[in-house]
Amino acid sequence: MTKATFQLFVIGFFCWLSAASITAADRYGGVEIGAKGVKATAIEVDTSGDTPTLKVLELDKKTVDVTISRLKGKKFDSALVEDTALVVKDFIAALKSELNVPEENIQVVASSGVPFADNIADLGKAIEEQAMKELARIDAIEEATLTAIALVPKELRTKILVVDVGSGNTKGGTFLDESGTPDQFATLEVPFGTQTLSKAIDVKLAESAGKTRDLVAAEMALESVGTPITKQLEEKADLAERKQVLFTGGSVWACMTILKPETALQPFPKLTAADIKAYVTLINANPGKYPEIDFTKIADEAARAAAQKDYDRIRGTAGDKPPVFQPDELQAGAALLHQLSETLGFESKQVHFDRQAVTAWITAKITPEDLRALIPTALGRKLELSEEVAQVAPETPAATKVQRFGGVEIGAKGVKAVAVEVDSTGEMPVLKLLELDKKTVDLTISRLKGKKFDSALVEDTSLVVKDFIEALKTELKVPEESIEVVASSGVPFADNIAELSTAIETQTMKKLNRIDAIEEATLTAVALVPKDLRTQVLVVDVGSGNTKGGTFLDESGTPEQFATLEVPFGTQTLSKAIDVKLAETAGAERTAVAADVALELVGKPLQQQLADKPVINDRKQVLFAGGSVWACVTIMKPETALQPFPKLTAADIKAYVALINANPGKYPEIDFMKIEDEAARAAAQKDYDRIRGTTGDKPAVFRPEELQAGAALLEQVSESLDFKTRQVHFDRQAVTAWISARITPAELRDLLPAAIGRAVPPLLPIETAEAAPPETTTEVKPATPPAPAPVPTATPAPVPQMPAKAPEKVRVQIAKPTEPPIPAPERVTTKPSRPLLKWEIERLNSPPFKSRYTQTPKTTAEMELFRKP
Repeated sequence: MTKATFQLFVIGFFCWLSAASITAADRYGGVEIGAKGVKATAIEVDTSGDTPTLKVLELDKKTVDVTISRLKGKKFDSALVEDTALVVKDFIAALKSELNVPEENIQVVASSGVPFADNIADLGKAIEEQAMKELARIDAIEEATLTAIALVPKELRTKILVVDVGSGNTKGGTFLDESGTPDQFATLEVPFGTQTLSKAIDVKLAESAGKTRDLVAAEMALESVGTPITKQLEEKADLAERKQVLFTGGSVWACMTILKPETALQPFPKLTAADIKAYVTLINANPGKYPEIDFTKIADEAARAAAQKDYDRIRGTAGDKPPVFQPDELQAGAALLHQLSETLGFESKQVHFDRQAVTAWITAKITPEDLRALIPTALGRKLELSEEVAQVAPETPAATKVQRFGGVEIGAKGVKAVAVEVDSTGEMPVLKLLELDKKTVDLTISRLKGKKFDSALVEDTSLVVKDFIEALKTELKVPEESIEVVASSGVPFADNIAELSTAIETQTMKKLNRIDAIEEATLTAVALVPKDLRTQVLVVDVGSGNTKGGTFLDESGTPEQFATLEVPFGTQTLSKAIDVKLAETAGAERTAVAADVALELVGKPLQQQLADKPVINDRKQVLFAGGSVWACVTIMKPETALQPFPKLTAADIKAYVALINANPGKYPEIDFMKIEDEAARAAAQKDYDRIRGTTGDKPAVFRPEELQAGAALLEQVSESLDFKTRQVHFDRQAVTAWISARITPAELRDLLPAAIGRAVPPLLPIETAEAAPPETTTEVKPATPPAPAPVPTATPAPVPQMPAKAPEKVRVQIAKPTEPPIPAPERVTTKPSRPLLKWEIERLNSPPFKSRYTQTPKTTAEMELFRKP
């Protein structure tokens, strides 16, 4: 080789080496240690053209689950520290060998969601020893800013709110201008994410005897997430103004996977406030368990496979990877999402889940600051995103604007079916309840043989369900996919419940879903009580298998704002418990045993729950529903057979108990001829024939022993809830209430009371409730009556029709008998006289007040004047 040739070779070599160095130096890599695992990403910056371009490079292995957020006490487990360090080393090696990222351009960063453990230094030291890299940390504010930079195109920065729900924290925000600088980023941040909130719930649950985890989860989510974010929104108005939301994070991914699995391949699937409410309900329906998802309903094969893969990752049912979320963490995440939806007002915003956010902030972190505006395009986020997020979703075709939904309910006493129609053709949606000719079939599935359903009963039930589904499809035109089969919470848990489920699936190709008592009570209240009255009414439903009810804490109608009452005993289950106790108590009468067992199994548990939930004591209006209540009203007040809300008092229930116990083992005799109205008489006779099974081939709804058990149960409910101080009405329209609410889209459930045809019932409010008719006895006057005080000529003040709350004076009138209902004389003299209201005069005309006066007072001054000495 000549000297000239050698010189050319050397020059060429160094030119090549220089060019290679420049290319390599334009690659950057990042390894992120997050609370749920370790991720890696890389970018390439190409400055060879007129303008630089950015490219995101993919690793075959992008994420490894090393759930570092689970501490042992306040420390990272030593094995976990070592595993994490080895995974980081492996990622660095992959970035260098597979993507040719120089060693010096690789960063290792711990996410803000990684908990602050006492031995965080051990983790840093292990990574330094294994990978020769220093562990950097990032706070929630910087992480949120970088996430927004990576996800939102520059021209949309001032229009979009980004919210990221992590395992260790929740963070997000919006830019005040297009600069993308941290000082122009309005942040949201709370130090609670899915796992940290779940741990806080566990701690609170251990301190809250008698509370269910879903209730504690709702309370903790409100306290730890809802309230702090509400305060931040008040201080940062720009956050509340953003109408477009990009929602990211593991819990959002879980919600979409479970609730909308068909969107598995969509980069920006839509998510609504109603979806989140439905997700909360679904997760809370079977606490401690993963929901069941029917992936076969997904028509697209690729989407179905992707959805199944995602759900297997969540549950840890694929390969050797651990579950991403435990069931309790799903519940915590659902409560957290609900608080974000409520606080940020998702009902008035367009919200999209962003699947591309997994490595967003670490990508922005490793990108040179002057090139970060290029990241959305580099991630493949074309400007179609701005149109999808910013524009209203296309209008639903007219053909789909009228939808029908059907439900078949398997209850303890029989099978029912109902359907609803949603008409969205107008400006406001309209809900209509559809009727089937055949609404109920008596199968009395709650009567077990030992601990199993009888095989013939299982078969009969499945055939009846099949018949109802066909009727819903053919008579009411409900689509097959819009029909649900649900077992009531009152259906007993038999050893062969799987046989019933299999029989139904074999006959109908429908899965049997189950509902717990809490959800059933909530749905019942949603269906029966108008929205503006939710915080005034207590609903109590006495079933065959359990007794449940409650009241809403606000008008939202959401399960987490529902204070519940629930005991696992209803008419039939209590009757069985009485039989068992009677067999153990030689010589005892069933009447006495029934009273004792009802007190022990119903009365005492209710009293304990009332002590824990004082809000229930504030409700002076009660809607009383269920078979035993119907039997009581049919027997005691048959003339009310056509009244939708007949009144029922504590005295009525005591009289019912006495009547049933007077002839144990027999049905009471009722003189229906005393009912003047012919239609009411026929209806009452029909109801009583159904109770006894004396018409057609239907079995008796209640045997005499079950009537006795039901009477003892009603007495305990009346005593525990102190019906003497409340206005109680039996609600005849509750038969298909909860199943109607179950099949109705969550966002339309507020329309149910009107759809059921419930005008404001006569019991609401107290002042407008139907008063007892005045006695017709001749008024007794004293021989020498005192000179009456002048009667004011002013007419009584009109009674308000629907006040938000009952006036204080009402509480005086409905006080317990032990409290003096009439003001003491000295109080009368210290207050100005006023005319009595109509309801007050009617009240004074009824026992026990009437006997206290020589004649009916018309003013407060006359109350003392006419009082008997």
